[in-house]
Amino acid sequence: MKQLLIVLVLLGAGFGLYKFLSPPGKAPDLTFENSAGAEIGWAELREGKQHLLAVFLLPGCSMSDFSAELVSEVHAQHGDSIAFVGLAFGPAPTADSYKRKHGLDFTVVGLRSATDPYAAQEFYDKVRKAYGSYSGIYGGAIILLDQQNEMLFGLSQEEVRELPGRLASL
Repeated sequence: MKQLLIVLVLLGAGFGLYKFLSPPGKAPDLTFENSAGAEIGWAELREGKQHLLAVFLLPGCSMSDFSAELVSEVHAQHGDSIAFVGLAFGPAPTADSYKRKHGLDFTVVGLRSATDPYAAQEFYDKVRKAYGSYSGIYGGAIILLDQQNEMLFGLSQEEVRELPGRLASL
């Protein structure tokens, strides 16, 4: 029994090291439909800027609200050099409601309004594997994409406070 426990601990440590050292990967191209029926993709959201910061927003989640407030503050400081988007868990009307309720000055799109649900699921899975937990991505998680949609870093709920420092190092 003791040997089995040692093997399991070593396997877990190996997996953790692999996850830490492996590159997070590239986000698939996504396009979202807004409430007016217009489509907007990563390129349009990026607005020609080198980086796109995305925050996952779950309505009714206190961590999402905290992250939205922090990202809004960071947007005021870095909005001229970094593009921002909120990814609301829900359709476009949910995204619109979240944006209004929290007075956000950046675009918020609904994850359920992705025009290709398979690409949206692939994106979700990549982010979950790189920065989330085994079960999923929680509201408030943040990722940063470059112009080629490579995920440069991600912050889980516990790491969100590191955002200003991470952006200062760009």
